[in-house]
Amino acid sequence: MRKRAKTNPVPKPWGLGAIGGGVVLGALGAFVPAAQSPLWLGAGLLSGAGIALTAQARRRPAPVADLDLRERALQVDREYAGLADGLDLAIFEVTEGGLIVFANPRAEGMFQSYGAVGRNLADVVQSPDLIQFVSEAPQEGVPLDDEFSLDHPRARTVLARTWQESEDDSHRTYLILEDVTELRRLERIRRDFVANVSHELRTPLTTIRTMTETIADDPDDVEVRTRFLGRIVSEVDRLTAISDDLLTLAKAESQEPNLGRVDLSELCQNTVLQLQTKAAAKNLTIRLEAVPQGSTLGNEAQLTQVIYNLVDNAVNYTSEGEVVVRVEEGPQEVTLSVTDTGMGIPAEHLDRIFERFYRVDKGRSRATGGTGLGLAIVRHIVESHQGSIQVTSEEGRGTTFTVNLPRLFPFQPLSD
Repeated sequence: MRKRAKTNPVPKPWGLGAIGGGVVLGALGAFVPAAQSPLWLGAGLLSGAGIALTAQARRRPAPVADLDLRERALQVDREYAGLADGLDLAIFEVTEGGLIVFANPRAEGMFQSYGAVGRNLADVVQSPDLIQFVSEAPQEGVPLDDEFSLDHPRARTVLARTWQESEDDSHRTYLILEDVTELRRLERIRRDFVANVSHELRTPLTTIRTMTETIADDPDDVEVRTRFLGRIVSEVDRLTAISDDLLTLAKAESQEPNLGRVDLSELCQNTVLQLQTKAAAKNLTIRLEAVPQGSTLGNEAQLTQVIYNLVDNAVNYTSEGEVVVRVEEGPQEVTLSVTDTGMGIPAEHLDRIFERFYRVDKGRSRATGGTGLGLAIVRHIVESHQGSIQVTSEEGRGTTFTVNLPRLFPFQPLSD
């Protein structure tokens, strides 16, 4: 599916002659758009120009008496083919009839079509929109750019560029594809993050302003002043919690943790003691089942944050029953799991609960003082420790979070 058409700015022509033995072999030529990503601009320029030159070298016969010139042309061909092979861009050269005469390894890998040369481009890419785009390639002037969503062999988003080169009665069409799936995903996360931060900050700020104005309108009303001042303090505390979690998340994402030997069993014991009073107030029990020493290489403060966030979440979302914290050792890993008997998480939310500000139950999360950042912090800390985290849940029965971290054996040097 074609995602959107783009209007290209006026391009800047770029060219370099290729001359050997006093004879023109071809020309490196391209149009440089005013604004493109560095990869697309630089690599696309080199790849497109290189293929254009090698195509000219392949099609232009050299005089028999000038075999050394022919050999130099073939050497240029090999060098540019090697350049195209090393690029992280899919590059196709096709005939007027749509047959592929050149495809670099990235192109074959992108569509899982190895040995693509000699096949029809439509059979390889399996995208009618992309084939229509290639058929519209201009014979001269500005190359055509667009963005597409492809389904074969898997869903991905690509930037596409196409143009034609003509020599005598022969025409070749060139197609370059850049996979921007991950870039678009990150852009979506960034947009969502900015929107969510704005919303999360605006809500308490609006409340504070409204209550402050109410107090200012009637400063002698002691009852209103007392009630509203308490709410203002609560909203300020909420803003402080959001700020603290944002800073913690930023550190987890951007800074390498200082590592040392950490006993997860001891950290879990300390956290359970810290949250026992909160659990008891809800008639819950927290049970710890831990090996004597479940050691890993990690940052004690960050791993304490992981344990606290998981156990605190379990207490917040469990109304009856218990929370079980386990530390177990495997051959190569130490495993931390937190299981509750709470409401559970609907299956459609499981893939998104580690996203920043994502809440399954927005009203209850705010009521318990949650910022929507706790699980995002957990995930980033765990991944920065070369670990992994999974969640399993059943509505009405409870949830289990499982963290796997590399095991640190007794007497194992910390540098290993």
